[in-house]
Amino acid sequence: MIALLSDIHSNLYALEAVLDDMPKVSAVYVLGDMIGGANPFPCEVLDALIGLDVPVHAVLGNWEDWMLRNRHDIKPEWRIDRKYLPAVWTMDALKERHWTYWKGLRRVSELMTR
Repeated sequence: MIALLSDIHSNLYALEAVLDDMPKVSAVYVLGDMIGGANPFPCEVLDALIGLDVPVHAVLGNWEDWMLRNRHDIKPEWRIDRKYLPAVWTMDALKERHWTYWKGLRRVSELMTR
């Protein structure tokens, strides 16, 4: 049995509830958007997924893809624009190990073209 997870959006409490209720699985597939939105636990969500005792196969969602593309080019106005605040806050919170993990993942769009 496998588990499919998607659109966690940094919601640690929801992820923990799902993992606690999940039967024993041989692998977890994460279909993107592990982080994002206004939930305050991006690091904890990524660490929980990376630390599972079964293989985790994940792809980049649009949140992860956008953050990777903009990580080194944060516009000053994003730090005051309410639309961008959750993304900028998340980029500031992530550790290097999270960015490294993402760099090894494929984008959903890459999977759709094969």
